[in-house]
Parts: sequence; structure tokens; C-alpha cells
Amino acid sequence: MLRDKRITIPNTGTAAGALALLITGMLSLAVPAGGADLACPRMTPPVRSLSVTGAQPLRRGKSWRAGKPQTVFSTLCDERGMKTEESEYSHDSLVRKERFVWKSIAEARRICAARKSEAKLATSFSEENRGPLDEFCRENKKKDFDAVFVFDMAPGSDPDKPVRRIFRLFNGSGLTAEEHEFGELADLETRTVYEYGPGNALLSRTDHAPDGSQLRKEVYSSDKASGYRSVSFFDANNQLKRRTSSGYGPDGTLLKETDSSYETGEREIGRTETSYSAKGDGGRELVYRGDLARPLEEYRFRRKLDGYGNWTEEIRTKAAIYEGKRITDPGTAPRITRREIGYFPAPSGQSR
Repeated sequence: MLRDKRITIPNTGTAAGALALLITGMLSLAVPAGGADLACPRMTPPVRSLSVTGAQPLRRGKSWRAGKPQTVFSTLCDERGMKTEESEYSHDSLVRKERFVWKSIAEARRICAARKSEAKLATSFSEENRGPLDEFCRENKKKDFDAVFVFDMAPGSDPDKPVRRIFRLFNGSGLTAEEHEFGELADLETRTVYEYGPGNALLSRTDHAPDGSQLRKEVYSSDKASGYRSVSFFDANNQLKRRTSSGYGPDGTLLKETDSSYETGEREIGRTETSYSAKGDGGRELVYRGDLARPLEEYRFRRKLDGYGNWTEEIRTKAAIYEGKRITDPGTAPRITRREIGYFPAPSGQSR
């Protein structure tokens, strides 16, 4: 059965925080295609739209059901698996809405050419006052790059003025080698560098400040024999802050995941261990604090799946663990998350 390979809800204190981390986790799968903030979740069939809703739990007798939405994250995607629109709502109030307009290699080159033409008409223009975006265009005029313009669609914003311009340079294999992100005034904000290994496997993703210093870094590794993959997250000082290790079955289905947090000196200060059923319709998460050998909390969850094996509803319940015993409180509301998934047509030969 085909289903999304790494869609999990980390343990957080609020529904909004859980959904924000859920979106982050989903998008991190797609980094090689163009950056964690530009790519849509990878599922089978490809996703056309995804809406993730944190619902207000309502109790009916001894059972709980989903009530009104508390938070909603929505994403629209193109056939390449890249975002075209993204929005976030909290209790019916719009928090954020962005539109992504993609420019082909030819279009991106014309954008640079137009900036160069405008600069020639400006009598005050010189090499000394050349802007960061102009400098990017000059240095990379013989290379292949595309661009995406991000527009703020929230009320009161200018829908015709991009708030971000991201130019992506490609390597000889057609993969993203660098991303240069410019702000509203065309000033460089971040430069992201991607490193690949044999078979075009992504090895690292590093974000740099305009002065070239490191902001953060992600390092990827995998072991085909064991089916494990890991992502390590480092800060500006190259200190390990977090590591996620995932174990997959022969069909690529996520079975186990460990998410660890670290303080200075790479001392583990907490971790979660999550196991999933073979069908992906349930599992449990154990939460550890500090160097404790026994978990303090346990979350159990069950999921409804659609015809492709991707989950559409998750109900997660919490229990405390004391002296090895699982203690539940029937009065504690579960966390209820729903997903509405729109797909592009399934590949030839694949059915629900």
C-alpha cells in the first residue's frame, strides 16, 4: 500500500505548534527539489492541495469528536511538487497567506537583463553602488538559474509587490546547488548551499548570512542496508541541536522515528521515540526528558486512511507513565488533526 512516508506530529504544547511542526516535518522531505520552504509534501499520487486542520475536541458521553477548526494550514501545489500558494488561519482569522510565482530559466534571465538595462539608464549607477541582486545577476549570467517571487496576499498588503525573491542556481545534474533569497528591497537575506554525494544523494544544506557566516546547517545520512535515514541540525556555531533518525520498511513505509534534542556539548536533553503500525493506521510515541532511561509520557494515536493509504484523520491521546505504569485521564481531551488531500491524476496503472 502506498502512503506518505514521513508525516508525523511532534509532541508540542499547543495545537498551533503541533501543526506548524507537522508542516515543517512534511516539507523537510522535499529539500533536494528546491528548499524546505518551497516544496510541497511528497505523497503518492502527487499532491495538488493539502489542508491540515487542528480541531477543537468535543466530548459526547465517553467519546470525543472533532469540533470547530482551531488552526488550518493550507497549501496548493503545481505538478512539479512546488508550492503555488500557502495560508494559515487561527480561529477563522487569517494569520498568513502567500502566493508563489515561478519564473523559468529564460524568464529569470530576462529579469536580470531588465535590471541591467534599467541600471544603464540611471546616471548614478556604478560598480560601487551595485545592489546585491544586480551583483548576483552579473556573477551568474552564464549559469542556469530560475526564480520564484513570493507575494503577501494578506489584507492591506500590496499583492503586486514581491516580499521575497528567491533565485535558484542548478548544478550539472539539474539539482539545486544554491538559493539566494532577496527581501523587498532586493537586499540579500540568506544564501543556501546544497552538497550532494554519489547518486545525487543530498548530504547537507547550509544557510549563510549576507556576510557569509553560517546561520544553520542540516546534514543528511542514510543506510540502505538497515533502512535508516537521519537528519542532524546544527546552529550558527556548528553545535548539534537536534537529530531525527527514521527507520523504513522494504516498501519505504515509515516504521520508527527518534527525535533527539541537545544542549551545548551535544548532551541529549530530551527525545521522542515513535513507532508506527505496518499499515500506518496507528502507533505510539514515548517522550523522554534529560538522561532518564524511562519515558515520562506516552501518546497513542489512531488514524483513518484514504484509498491511497495516506491518513486523513488522527486522534492522539496522552498518558503519564509513573513507575512503569501507564496512567490515563479520561477527562483529558485528545489532539484531533484532519487532513484534506487533493491529488493530481494517479500515474498510469495505479488505482485506489
